[in-house]
Amino acid sequence: MYGGEAPPRELTLDEMLADPIVRIMMNRDRVSEEDVREAIRDASRRKPATLRRPN
Repeated sequence: MYGGEAPPRELTLDEMLADPIVRIMMNRDRVSEEDVREAIRDASRRKPATLRRPN
């Protein structure tokens, strides 16, 4: 399916926030890096522990 290559993986939050296109969109929407990190923290607190991804 992947031609012998490893399957694609999800980006880490740091990788996503370092992406220039993501930064352009964040600037356009007036969203800071801290806003994104806080939203992720809030969502992870609300998520049931059984569904959390391992570190």
